[in-house]
Amino acid sequence: MRSKTEEDIRRLVELKTKENYALEYKVKPWTDERNKNPNHEAAKDISAFANTQGGTIIIGVEEGVAEDGKSKIPIGLKPFEIGDWEAKIDDINYDSIKPSIEELYRYSISSSETGKGYLIIDIPESPNAPHMALPSNRYYGRDNTGAKPMSEAEVALLYNRRREQEISLSEKYKPLFDKLEEEKAKVGEEETQLYCLFLPRIFHKELINIYSQSLISLIESQLNNMNLGTMGYYHCNLDDGFLHYRHDSLQGYYRFPNFWLHPDGGSLYCARSFDRQNRDAEIPIGLLIGNFEAAFRFASWLFSESLGYSRGFQLKTFISLHNTAGWSIENFYPQYPEKIEDWLRAKAEGRTISEPEPTNKQSITLEHNVTLNQLEEDNLKYFLKKEIFLRILREFGYPNLEP
Repeated sequence: MRSKTEEDIRRLVELKTKENYALEYKVKPWTDERNKNPNHEAAKDISAFANTQGGTIIIGVEEGVAEDGKSKIPIGLKPFEIGDWEAKIDDINYDSIKPSIEELYRYSISSSETGKGYLIIDIPESPNAPHMALPSNRYYGRDNTGAKPMSEAEVALLYNRRREQEISLSEKYKPLFDKLEEEKAKVGEEETQLYCLFLPRIFHKELINIYSQSLISLIESQLNNMNLGTMGYYHCNLDDGFLHYRHDSLQGYYRFPNFWLHPDGGSLYCARSFDRQNRDAEIPIGLLIGNFEAAFRFASWLFSESLGYSRGFQLKTFISLHNTAGWSIENFYPQYPEKIEDWLRAKAEGRTISEPEPTNKQSITLEHNVTLNQLEEDNLKYFLKKEIFLRILREFGYPNLEP
């Protein structure tokens, strides 16, 4: 559960939600009590989550011992003066954890007590593990009772995983890259198609079974409830080792989104196509933005709600816009009205402006790492605008746009 308010934290106390490998409570931030280096203690606790399977630290909660005499449970709220602790967490991440943890997310929650609050630190399971805690130069992992020094074998395992992950991504998901090229070959010369590949940077295959009927039914239901502007229903069938979700009322193959799920967790989302020469016959080009949002919303749901990964879970995304020759910046007015307003005004008034020429590129491909946190509803539009649309606009010849 992501804590957004004091009531969310109070609920954890009321439910006596135990500490575990993915959750830790602290009554106050790290100090130099007992002659311990506070930065090292913080680095130890934070890096231990990143070296294991990620998790959350909630500061401002008093702990007690559960009935089993071993586990710790929250017994009361202890909000404190946050001060500059959010900035300190950033400093600790960059100065006392090597390598620093990508996509570490910290935020504060206000308390009913004036001037006080709670500090929340969300730590992803890191594809760049192992992370060393300084100044002790040691590696820590985590179990249900807290941070523990890692053995040499455990550290070696993480180093091997780090070295192999990029190779593994390319090899493991080669069928998805092949499927992408296969689908591109089916697109007409005047049709533009959007493809989004979502590849888990760390995948725990033992946690899911993509062939389970319950998961298949869940995905079918989600696609049918996504308001994709379709009539009829989505159904799943096997397709060369993939689960292929396809609309049942297709007149033409690309008139509705298609979705493929690989047994190792990668997925390919193909948005609806549209004809550049006959916009009345296909969806308006301006709705491309809606197709982006639909693809990323679905990926967020798939890996968090359906497969159960945490907010810090990281995906490698490959975005391919196929057949984009002739496109111009005008295609993206809906996403950047405040940036393009002056340009439009100058154009309307007949003033001299620098107008980008339509692109002559047949395809635009972007590669990006993204966490599920960035794909949450309140972050998605900002993420797409800053990381995706901005780069596409630059590809179209408008390099001075800033988010």
